[in-house]
Amino acid sequence: MAQRGDTGKVVVLDNSVLSDVFARHAGTDMDARIPGAVVEHRIVIWTSPYLITETIAGSTEDPRSARRKLEFLLEVSEGHLLKNPRELLNWEGTHGGSPTGTDLFSAHNEEMEVYRWALDVADANGVVVDPGDGSEHSFRDLVYQDKSKGQLAAVQATKAARDAVIRAFEASKGDSSTDQNEAQSLAADTGGVNFPALGTWMRSMSRDDFAGWVSSALEQIGYHRTVSAQDLSLLPHTVSATGYLLSEIAGNYVTGKKWHRNDTYDTQYCVAASCADILITSDRGLQALCSQMPYRPFEVGGVEELERLLVP
Repeated sequence: MAQRGDTGKVVVLDNSVLSDVFARHAGTDMDARIPGAVVEHRIVIWTSPYLITETIAGSTEDPRSARRKLEFLLEVSEGHLLKNPRELLNWEGTHGGSPTGTDLFSAHNEEMEVYRWALDVADANGVVVDPGDGSEHSFRDLVYQDKSKGQLAAVQATKAARDAVIRAFEASKGDSSTDQNEAQSLAADTGGVNFPALGTWMRSMSRDDFAGWVSSALEQIGYHRTVSAQDLSLLPHTVSATGYLLSEIAGNYVTGKKWHRNDTYDTQYCVAASCADILITSDRGLQALCSQMPYRPFEVGGVEELERLLVP
Protein backbone atom coordinates (compact mmCIF):
# COMPACT_ATOMS: atom_id res chain seq x y z
CA MET A 1 0.00 0.00 0.00
CA ALA A 2 1.49 3.34 -1.05
CA GLN A 3 2.01 5.79 1.80
CA ARG A 4 2.99 9.40 2.18
CA GLY A 5 6.71 9.87 1.58
CA ASP A 6 7.24 7.09 -0.96
CA THR A 7 5.00 8.42 -3.73
CA GLY A 8 3.12 11.52 -4.93
CA LYS A 9 0.62 13.60 -3.00
CA VAL A 10 -1.98 11.75 -0.94
CA VAL A 11 -5.45 12.95 -1.96
CA VAL A 12 -8.89 12.62 -0.36
CA LEU A 13 -11.87 13.37 -2.61
CA ASP A 14 -15.32 14.38 -1.42
CA ASN A 15 -18.64 13.63 -3.11
CA SER A 16 -18.90 17.01 -4.86
CA VAL A 17 -15.61 16.70 -6.72
CA LEU A 18 -16.24 13.04 -7.57
CA SER A 19 -19.42 14.16 -9.34
CA ASP A 20 -17.42 16.81 -11.20
CA VAL A 21 -14.81 14.24 -12.25
CA PHE A 22 -17.52 12.14 -13.87
CA ALA A 23 -19.24 15.15 -15.37
CA ARG A 24 -15.96 15.62 -17.30
CA HIS A 25 -15.50 19.00 -15.66
CA ALA A 26 -14.54 21.74 -18.12
CA GLY A 27 -14.39 19.16 -20.91
CA THR A 28 -11.55 17.18 -19.33
CA ASP A 29 -11.27 13.41 -18.95
CA MET A 30 -10.11 13.23 -15.35
CA ASP A 31 -12.01 10.00 -14.74
CA ALA A 32 -9.60 8.39 -17.23
CA ARG A 33 -6.44 10.28 -16.23
CA ILE A 34 -6.66 9.84 -12.45
CA PRO A 35 -6.13 6.04 -12.59
CA GLY A 36 -3.08 6.63 -14.79
CA ALA A 37 -1.66 9.13 -12.29
CA VAL A 38 -2.14 6.57 -9.52
CA VAL A 39 -0.37 3.84 -11.52
CA GLU A 40 2.51 6.23 -12.20
CA HIS A 41 2.68 7.11 -8.47
CA ARG A 42 2.04 10.82 -9.03
CA ILE A 43 -0.88 10.73 -6.60
CA VAL A 44 -2.42 8.34 -4.08
CA ILE A 45 -6.18 8.29 -3.45
CA TRP A 46 -7.47 7.56 0.04
CA THR A 47 -11.20 6.83 0.10
CA SER A 48 -13.42 7.73 3.05
CA PRO A 49 -16.34 5.47 4.03
CA TYR A 50 -18.52 8.58 3.76
CA LEU A 51 -17.67 8.94 0.07
CA ILE A 52 -18.82 5.35 -0.46
CA THR A 53 -22.01 6.13 1.47
CA GLU A 54 -22.85 9.23 -0.56
CA THR A 55 -22.05 7.46 -3.82
CA ILE A 56 -24.44 4.62 -2.98
CA ALA A 57 -27.12 7.17 -2.05
CA GLY A 58 -26.92 8.49 -5.62
CA SER A 59 -27.80 5.06 -7.04
CA THR A 60 -31.50 5.68 -6.39
CA GLU A 61 -31.56 8.21 -9.23
CA ASP A 62 -28.72 6.91 -11.40
CA PRO A 63 -27.56 3.37 -10.55
CA ARG A 64 -25.32 3.10 -13.61
CA SER A 65 -23.39 6.25 -12.67
CA ALA A 66 -23.12 5.10 -9.05
CA ARG A 67 -21.64 1.77 -10.14
CA ARG A 68 -19.12 3.51 -12.40
CA LYS A 69 -18.04 5.76 -9.53
CA LEU A 70 -17.72 2.82 -7.12
CA GLU A 71 -15.66 0.83 -9.63
CA PHE A 72 -13.49 3.93 -10.14
CA LEU A 73 -12.94 4.32 -6.37
CA LEU A 74 -12.14 0.63 -6.03
CA GLU A 75 -9.53 0.99 -8.78
CA VAL A 76 -7.83 4.24 -7.74
CA SER A 77 -7.76 3.36 -4.03
CA GLU A 78 -6.36 -0.08 -4.84
CA GLY A 79 -9.25 -1.54 -2.85
CA HIS A 80 -8.33 0.24 0.38
CA LEU A 81 -10.72 2.13 2.63
CA LEU A 82 -9.89 4.46 5.49
CA LYS A 83 -11.28 3.56 8.88
CA ASN A 84 -14.42 5.30 10.02
CA PRO A 85 -13.54 8.80 11.34
CA ARG A 86 -14.78 7.89 14.81
CA GLU A 87 -12.35 4.96 14.88
CA LEU A 88 -9.50 7.31 13.93
CA LEU A 89 -10.46 9.71 16.74
CA ASN A 90 -10.68 6.83 19.19
CA TRP A 91 -7.21 5.67 18.14
CA GLU A 92 -5.79 9.07 18.99
CA GLY A 93 -7.62 9.13 22.30
CA THR A 94 -6.30 5.69 23.21
CA HIS A 95 -2.74 6.00 21.96
CA GLY A 96 -2.06 9.72 22.24
CA GLY A 97 -1.01 9.75 18.60
CA SER A 98 -2.32 9.18 15.11
CA PRO A 99 -2.45 5.77 13.43
CA THR A 100 0.04 5.31 10.61
CA GLY A 101 0.51 2.87 7.76
CA THR A 102 -2.02 0.07 7.59
CA ASP A 103 -3.56 1.14 10.92
CA LEU A 104 -5.24 3.99 9.03
CA PHE A 105 -7.24 1.50 6.98
CA SER A 106 -9.84 -1.17 7.57
CA ALA A 107 -8.79 -4.81 7.38
CA HIS A 108 -8.58 -5.90 3.74
CA ASN A 109 -11.41 -8.43 3.99
CA GLU A 110 -13.62 -5.72 5.49
CA GLU A 111 -12.66 -3.27 2.74
CA MET A 112 -13.60 -5.70 0.00
CA GLU A 113 -16.86 -6.59 1.72
CA VAL A 114 -17.83 -2.90 1.80
CA TYR A 115 -17.09 -2.50 -1.91
CA ARG A 116 -18.98 -5.69 -2.83
CA TRP A 117 -21.97 -4.62 -0.75
CA ALA A 118 -21.90 -1.11 -2.22
CA LEU A 119 -21.91 -2.45 -5.78
CA ASP A 120 -24.81 -4.80 -4.96
CA VAL A 121 -26.85 -1.90 -3.55
CA ALA A 122 -26.11 0.23 -6.62
CA ASP A 123 -27.28 -2.63 -8.84
CA ALA A 124 -30.47 -2.78 -6.76
CA ASN A 125 -31.18 0.91 -7.51
CA GLY A 126 -30.23 1.96 -4.02
CA VAL A 127 -32.58 -0.43 -2.22
CA VAL A 128 -31.31 -2.19 0.92
CA VAL A 129 -32.97 -5.04 2.77
CA ASP A 130 -33.29 -5.08 6.54
CA PRO A 131 -31.79 -8.43 7.60
CA GLY A 132 -34.10 -8.51 10.60
CA ASP A 133 -37.53 -8.41 8.97
CA GLY A 134 -36.74 -8.46 5.26
CA SER A 135 -38.23 -5.00 4.68
CA GLU A 136 -36.83 -2.83 1.89
CA HIS A 137 -35.59 0.72 2.32
CA SER A 138 -34.17 3.45 0.13
CA PHE A 139 -30.51 3.86 1.06
CA ARG A 140 -30.73 7.53 0.07
CA ASP A 141 -33.53 8.05 2.62
CA LEU A 142 -31.42 6.36 5.29
CA VAL A 143 -28.51 8.69 4.49
CA TYR A 144 -30.78 11.74 4.67
CA GLN A 145 -31.99 10.57 8.07
CA ASP A 146 -28.40 10.11 9.23
CA LYS A 147 -27.48 13.60 8.03
CA SER A 148 -30.49 15.09 9.78
CA LYS A 149 -29.55 13.40 13.05
CA GLY A 150 -26.00 14.66 12.64
CA GLN A 151 -27.27 18.17 12.00
CA LEU A 152 -29.34 18.11 15.20
CA ALA A 153 -26.39 16.78 17.23
CA ALA A 154 -24.11 19.46 15.76
CA VAL A 155 -26.57 22.23 16.64
CA GLN A 156 -26.75 20.93 20.19
CA ALA A 157 -22.95 20.69 20.43
CA THR A 158 -22.62 24.24 19.12
CA LYS A 159 -25.06 25.55 21.71
CA ALA A 160 -23.22 23.67 24.44
CA ALA A 161 -19.91 25.18 23.34
CA ARG A 162 -21.20 28.71 22.85
CA ASP A 163 -20.87 30.00 26.41
CA ALA A 164 -17.52 28.31 26.89
CA VAL A 165 -16.22 29.99 23.74
CA ILE A 166 -17.39 33.37 24.97
CA ARG A 167 -15.70 32.88 28.34
CA ALA A 168 -12.47 31.89 26.62
CA PHE A 169 -12.69 35.01 24.45
CA GLU A 170 -13.23 37.28 27.43
CA ALA A 171 -10.40 35.60 29.31
CA SER A 172 -8.07 36.10 26.35
CA LYS A 173 -8.73 39.86 26.46
CA GLY A 174 -8.11 40.06 30.17
CA ASP A 175 -11.74 41.07 30.72
CA SER A 176 -12.46 38.08 32.93
CA SER A 177 -10.93 36.68 36.10
CA THR A 178 -11.60 33.18 34.78
CA ASP A 179 -8.55 31.35 33.47
CA GLN A 180 -8.53 29.47 30.15
CA ASN A 181 -9.36 26.04 31.64
CA GLU A 182 -12.28 27.39 33.61
CA ALA A 183 -13.43 29.28 30.54
CA GLN A 184 -13.89 26.03 28.67
CA SER A 185 -16.16 24.50 31.30
CA LEU A 186 -18.26 27.35 32.73
CA ALA A 187 -21.26 29.15 31.25
CA ALA A 188 -21.44 32.92 30.97
CA ASP A 189 -23.78 35.78 30.17
CA THR A 190 -23.47 36.63 26.47
CA GLY A 191 -24.51 40.26 26.86
CA GLY A 192 -22.22 42.89 25.40
CA VAL A 193 -20.01 40.47 23.44
CA ASN A 194 -18.49 41.75 20.20
CA PHE A 195 -19.35 38.67 18.13
CA PRO A 196 -17.46 39.59 14.93
CA ALA A 197 -14.35 40.19 17.04
CA LEU A 198 -14.96 36.87 18.79
CA GLY A 199 -15.15 35.07 15.44
CA THR A 200 -11.93 36.68 14.30
CA TRP A 201 -10.23 35.65 17.55
CA MET A 202 -11.36 32.04 17.13
CA ARG A 203 -9.89 31.86 13.64
CA SER A 204 -6.51 33.10 14.85
CA MET A 205 -6.33 31.74 18.40
CA SER A 206 -2.96 30.74 19.77
CA ARG A 207 -1.74 27.17 19.60
CA ASP A 208 -1.95 26.96 23.39
CA ASP A 209 -5.59 28.08 23.41
CA PHE A 210 -6.47 25.71 20.59
CA ALA A 211 -4.77 22.80 22.39
CA GLY A 212 -7.21 23.34 25.25
CA TRP A 213 -10.13 22.83 22.89
CA VAL A 214 -8.53 19.67 21.49
CA SER A 215 -8.26 18.35 25.06
CA SER A 216 -11.95 19.12 25.53
CA ALA A 217 -12.85 17.34 22.28
CA LEU A 218 -11.05 14.19 23.41
CA GLU A 219 -12.79 14.37 26.77
CA GLN A 220 -16.16 14.59 25.03
CA ILE A 221 -15.54 11.17 23.43
CA GLY A 222 -14.29 9.64 26.66
CA TYR A 223 -10.52 10.24 26.75
CA HIS A 224 -8.93 12.38 29.44
CA ARG A 225 -5.76 13.76 27.94
CA THR A 226 -4.10 17.10 28.52
CA VAL A 227 -2.98 18.28 25.10
CA SER A 228 -0.23 20.88 24.74
CA ALA A 229 0.60 22.98 21.70
CA GLN A 230 3.49 20.61 21.03
CA ASP A 231 1.07 17.66 20.88
CA LEU A 232 -1.12 19.05 18.09
CA SER A 233 0.90 17.45 15.29
CA LEU A 234 0.44 14.06 16.98
CA LEU A 235 -3.36 14.29 16.88
CA PRO A 236 -4.29 15.39 13.34
CA HIS A 237 -7.74 13.78 13.31
CA THR A 238 -8.82 15.40 16.56
CA VAL A 239 -7.27 18.68 15.42
CA SER A 240 -9.35 18.54 12.21
CA ALA A 241 -12.60 17.71 13.99
CA THR A 242 -12.04 20.44 16.60
CA GLY A 243 -10.98 23.02 14.04
CA TYR A 244 -14.04 22.33 11.90
CA LEU A 245 -16.39 22.74 14.87
CA LEU A 246 -14.76 25.97 16.00
CA SER A 247 -14.83 27.33 12.45
CA GLU A 248 -18.56 26.59 12.21
CA ILE A 249 -19.14 28.39 15.52
CA ALA A 250 -17.04 31.34 14.39
CA GLY A 251 -19.07 31.53 11.18
CA ASN A 252 -22.24 31.61 13.23
CA TYR A 253 -20.93 34.57 15.21
CA VAL A 254 -19.69 36.54 12.21
CA THR A 255 -22.32 35.84 9.53
CA GLY A 256 -25.10 33.98 11.30
CA LYS A 257 -24.24 30.76 9.43
CA LYS A 258 -26.28 27.76 10.58
CA TRP A 259 -25.47 24.06 10.49
CA HIS A 260 -26.75 22.50 7.28
CA ARG A 261 -27.64 18.86 6.80
CA ASN A 262 -24.51 18.07 4.78
CA ASP A 263 -22.12 19.81 7.17
CA THR A 264 -21.63 16.81 9.43
CA TYR A 265 -20.51 14.74 6.44
CA ASP A 266 -18.12 17.56 5.54
CA THR A 267 -16.65 17.17 9.02
CA GLN A 268 -15.98 13.51 8.26
CA TYR A 269 -14.20 14.36 5.01
CA CYS A 270 -11.96 16.75 6.94
CA VAL A 271 -11.17 14.05 9.49
CA ALA A 272 -10.47 11.58 6.67
CA ALA A 273 -8.02 14.06 5.10
CA SER A 274 -6.12 14.66 8.34
CA CYS A 275 -3.13 12.44 7.48
CA ALA A 276 -3.37 13.03 3.73
CA ASP A 277 -1.77 15.93 1.89
CA ILE A 278 -4.88 17.53 0.44
CA LEU A 279 -8.68 17.42 0.50
CA ILE A 280 -10.13 18.07 -2.96
CA THR A 281 -13.67 19.47 -2.99
CA SER A 282 -15.83 21.43 -5.42
CA ASP A 283 -17.88 22.77 -2.51
CA ARG A 284 -16.90 26.44 -2.25
CA GLY A 285 -18.56 26.69 1.15
CA LEU A 286 -16.44 23.84 2.50
CA GLN A 287 -13.31 25.36 0.99
CA ALA A 288 -14.09 28.68 2.67
CA LEU A 289 -14.83 27.04 6.01
CA CYS A 290 -11.60 25.04 5.91
CA SER A 291 -9.67 28.23 5.24
CA GLN A 292 -11.03 29.59 8.54
CA MET A 293 -10.05 26.58 10.67
CA PRO A 294 -7.66 27.69 13.45
CA TYR A 295 -5.28 24.83 12.64
CA ARG A 296 -5.54 22.43 9.73
CA PRO A 297 -3.14 19.52 9.06
CA PHE A 298 -4.06 19.21 5.36
CA GLU A 299 -4.26 21.43 2.28
CA VAL A 300 -7.56 22.20 0.54
CA GLY A 301 -8.12 22.59 -3.19
CA GLY A 302 -10.70 22.31 -5.94
CA VAL A 303 -10.92 20.79 -9.39
CA GLU A 304 -8.20 23.11 -10.63
CA GLU A 305 -5.76 21.84 -8.02
CA LEU A 306 -6.64 18.25 -8.87
CA GLU A 307 -5.98 19.05 -12.52
CA ARG A 308 -2.51 20.35 -11.63
CA LEU A 309 -1.72 17.21 -9.67
CA LEU A 310 -2.45 15.12 -12.78
CA VAL A 311 0.12 16.89 -14.93
CA PRO A 312 3.23 14.68 -15.35
